[in-house]
Amino acid sequence: QNIANLICKKSKYLAVNSQINASNSSYQNINKYKNFDLLVINEGELRHELRDRSSTKEYLAQIIKNKIVVKKALITSGSDGAMMLLDNNEIIYSPAFAKKIVDKIGAGDSMLSILALCDVCSIKNEISILLGSLAAAQSVESIGNSRPINKLQLTKALQYILK
Repeated sequence: QNIANLICKKSKYLAVNSQINASNSSYQNINKYKNFDLLVINEGELRHELRDRSSTKEYLAQIIKNKIVVKKALITSGSDGAMMLLDNNEIIYSPAFAKKIVDKIGAGDSMLSILALCDVCSIKNEISILLGSLAAAQSVESIGNSRPINKLQLTKALQYILK
């Protein structure tokens, strides 16, 4: 908790990717972070965090955003895509773009890195979530983090979508 407090206090920009796995499912708690810029969490982890299986993800995103005081909360939902709840409570959606899912490990990391970079560079939220979703799609099409996000592939996918 002391380290989390220090990180939150000293960071000029802080993005958090909340992940639950077999070794931390009983101990993971997003509440140790407060007042930060970006949260990336998948819907299952959000439901686990709030102990709520039935409410809409939009409602749960609002609860977690207010509870931990985060400016933007991005909820990923696998093949259902992603949604971003902004500071002004506007919601932006993005579809999932993966054609062939091999391994979902690393998708949240890819999403977080692109969104955080876009946010720091003041890129529009609609473009940020689109780029993050395309990067996550690339990530799930290979085993683990075996291949980095390919700029050329990302550019081609973006050009194809924007035609």
